[in-house]
Amino acid sequence: MKKLLTLILLGAAMGMKAQNVGINTADPKATLEVVGTPGTSSVLDGIIPPKLTRAQLIAKTGYGTDQIGAMVYITDLSGTIANGTPTANVKQTGYYTFDGVRWSALVSKVSAYVDAGVVVSLGNINVRLATGGNRSLEIAFTNAVARVSGTSINNTLSGSAAIDGSAITITAYGRQSASDGTSKWTSNTFLRWQPGLNFSQVGASQQILLNDETNAITYRITFILGTGWNNNLISIELL
Repeated sequence: MKKLLTLILLGAAMGMKAQNVGINTADPKATLEVVGTPGTSSVLDGIIPPKLTRAQLIAKTGYGTDQIGAMVYITDLSGTIANGTPTANVKQTGYYTFDGVRWSALVSKVSAYVDAGVVVSLGNINVRLATGGNRSLEIAFTNAVARVSGTSINNTLSGSAAIDGSAITITAYGRQSASDGTSKWTSNTFLRWQPGLNFSQVGASQQILLNDETNAITYRITFILGTGWNNNLISIELL
């Protein structure tokens, strides 16, 4: 009797229509519909999937075709990944989905138009344009890394940006590391990738291929300068 009453109360709270299930609605419009309470500021809406560390996901070896479409949220990059394994592409924190063979990041690119000093982030990497001195890109990592290397191409158009504007191209290679193996880039500390650069003309651009050697992650960063160092495009891609 107690179990029957529990089922009745649960069904009333969730709402059921034929084979559809609704939470906070008695008229679900799909297999599962969750209705929030956007008008109540004290109620925190959202759906939270299982949260695991990378090491915990690596240890779960039973995923197969029956788990296609599964989603998890990776909270840290503990554990060591290996090529050819289901978790080989788990290289940043965030949402991952399973396709029956491997886990893939739900978000692998982010782009935004931001003013100088505003941070654009993807996984472990954070990028912004400096607000003073030479206006070059500054990069930080949420979790410290020991070695970072990369190549960048910088284009500065003379005058206003135009198809026929003459371009000066600077190709630079850089590596930040510590000889004793400790983290050169400490957590959440911004360093300038090319501190000698000073982007000053609208349309000036930079593209950086950046390799986080510590975690075997490669990023492509694209930057285009806006007017007055505002409304700048910063794009980060996980390669």
